[in-house]
Order: sequence, then structure tokens, then C-alpha cells
Amino acid sequence: MTRSRFPEPFAAYWRFAHSVRYKRRYLLTQEVRAFLRDVRETAERRADTVPADALLWRAQDGASKIELPIDGTDDTYEEDYPFGTSRMKPLADRAKEGRANPKGIPFLYLATKRDTAAAEVRPWKGGVVSISQFRATRDLRLVNTTILSKKYDLLFLATTPLKAQLREEAVWGDIDHAFAEPTSLSDDTTEYTPTQVLAELFREAGFDGVAYRSAYGDGHNVVLFDVSLAEQVNGSLLRVRDIKFTFEPDQQFCYNV
Repeated sequence: MTRSRFPEPFAAYWRFAHSVRYKRRYLLTQEVRAFLRDVRETAERRADTVPADALLWRAQDGASKIELPIDGTDDTYEEDYPFGTSRMKPLADRAKEGRANPKGIPFLYLATKRDTAAAEVRPWKGGVVSISQFRATRDLRLVNTTILSKKYDLLFLATTPLKAQLREEAVWGDIDHAFAEPTSLSDDTTEYTPTQVLAELFREAGFDGVAYRSAYGDGHNVVLFDVSLAEQVNGSLLRVRDIKFTFEPDQQFCYNV
């Protein structure tokens, strides 16, 4: 008899996330181990490939400064210059906490589109972004969290019995949302813990990285577990000319006085 995967899809991801953030992070609970087993077994249906020599984009907020001579004088002026290779790849011994990587373990964060990569660093209007293309050094096997994933309304999940395929889609919809969810620099780094655990699970299963939706554009983000799997081929600058915000009313919580 085939074992039922994700028998309780309602808030399954969020129970896992709460557990690894606030209860047990290294010696996992039985419920979390069962959840991760189901995720690993269903990840194969979300395998995707980035072919060798494919170009991806990486951005870093800011730029270097170079001094240039002023013609006819002994004076110089400063001009922005794209960050070099040492800045466009994460430092092996000083990797910051990231959505997929713990502090000290460098992963390479890329995007399928230039503007998506630039938007992901969340620059200010009038700022400058260093942007580079990276070439895949071989075929890359990724978990694409957007494949066969669907975000369901919580009320629907809580009140509707779901068949196996829909249970799986619902849980992977939450996983995709978790990878794409924007965070701020002020957020507690424990917010990254669930996606870091999942990234480690995918790495152990033989995947080279994870592809997930971008919250800032129509492209995908790609994080590679080995920074040598893509090499930088160029570097340039982008100027941030405009930033647009779109708002909609949220009627869930409102009041009159």
C-alpha cells in the first residue's frame, strides 16, 4: 500500500517552519522528519535543468569608485565603476546569512532576468547597482518550486478534503511562497531557518540549487549550492531611475473611530 504523502496539508509547511524556528533545529521532531521525507520524495517531480553555458544575472547594490583625471588639470574626479569579481561572488569565509544558506556557508544567488536580479537587492531611487552575467559551468539540476505548485486559500484547505495531488500542490505552494517572500534587513534571521533546512535537504538529495519565484519581477531567482557552478563573464552598472509601488486595500483588519 502506497504511503499517503502530506496527509494534513493545512498549515503543514507552517507547522514545520514554526518547529525549526522555535522548538528544535538540529534534532528534529518526528513530525518535521515526516514532512521533510515527503518533501524530498516529491521534489523529483519539480526537477528542472539550466543547461551548460546558460547566462544568469547577479546584482549587488552599489559600485566601486575610481579616480579619473580632469583634462588640462592636475585634478581628478570620482566616478562609479562596477564591482569586480571578488565583490560579485560571495566571500568563502564571510558569507552572510541568506534565504537558503546559513552564515558562513556561501551560496550563489542569481536570477533569470537582469531587472529581476537588480530589483532583488532593493536599491533606492537614484542609486546605482553593479550587475553581471554568470555562465553555468555545466548542466545544473535544480528544484523548481514553481512547478506543480498552487497557493490555496487557508479556509479552503481547512474545510475541503483534498486528493493526493492537490495536497502536494498545496504544500509546495507554501514552499514556493516561503522562498519568494520578501524579508527586510531588520527581520530576525530565524525567518530564514525553514528555507535553509529545505535547501540543505535538496543539496543532500543531489540537486545543484533551487529556482523560485521573484517577488520583484516576472523572472525566477536561482540559488546555487556551489559557487563554482557559475562563472562571471562581464560587469556593468545600472542607474535606478524610478521605483513604483502598487497598493490595494486590506479589509481583513480595519476600524472606524
